[in-house]
Amino acid sequence: MAPPTIYDIWTILEDREQQRLFHSQPSRYPDPADAFYSVTKSKKHRAGNRYSNILAYDRTAIHPEGDLYLNANIVTDGRQWWVASQAPTPATFPAFFQAIYDQTASRHPLLRPARAGQGKKKAILVQLTGWEEKGQPKADRYLLPGLHGQLDVQVGEPVRREELLSEVRTVMLGDMELTHYHFEAWPDFGVPSGEGVEALRQLVLEVDRVREGEVWVHWCVSTRSGRRYP
Repeated sequence: MAPPTIYDIWTILEDREQQRLFHSQPSRYPDPADAFYSVTKSKKHRAGNRYSNILAYDRTAIHPEGDLYLNANIVTDGRQWWVASQAPTPATFPAFFQAIYDQTASRHPLLRPARAGQGKKKAILVQLTGWEEKGQPKADRYLLPGLHGQLDVQVGEPVRREELLSEVRTVMLGDMELTHYHFEAWPDFGVPSGEGVEALRQLVLEVDRVREGEVWVHWCVSTRSGRRYP
């Protein structure tokens, strides 16, 4: 069976979001599905959410160590899993980097216990979000060298990968090597088209080929239509 396409995954996520909205209505009577789509913890940490109407499911949410919060969930296509996250806000930079460094998602109770890694710790972060949308900030520039919480972050120079329509750089989180892909062909409104589709396909294939450790992805939001794109 062929693996799902980006459009298949988008449709699944959009359907789940509609289910979440339905089961989050305060006027509804308790139902088993309400717990499945619960977003209680996100509602308690409103300051940590970039958008007030896009919340993390409690059941699949990432829980950083300590009293930290992130709007991030584990997602699977039935073959592999990754972390779908909102772009961090300045208040959540430390939690974001620390959760990646601690490999927090790998210890999620819904996943099989991960084997201890050998050698240098590695991870991949894919940014599908532009920094701005129609001149308005859409993601805070979190690739800032320095101390984030207790974690020293060092940012390498970007390398342009034309076949991926992306900038790629190495970011050191302490002793962890994080490979950051910034895909630049996702438009403000809509989905990639033309050469952007092939570049996105090549990016997915590369991440699948080189992945070591966790893969984190953050995505775009259309403020005009309210639709979310993975």
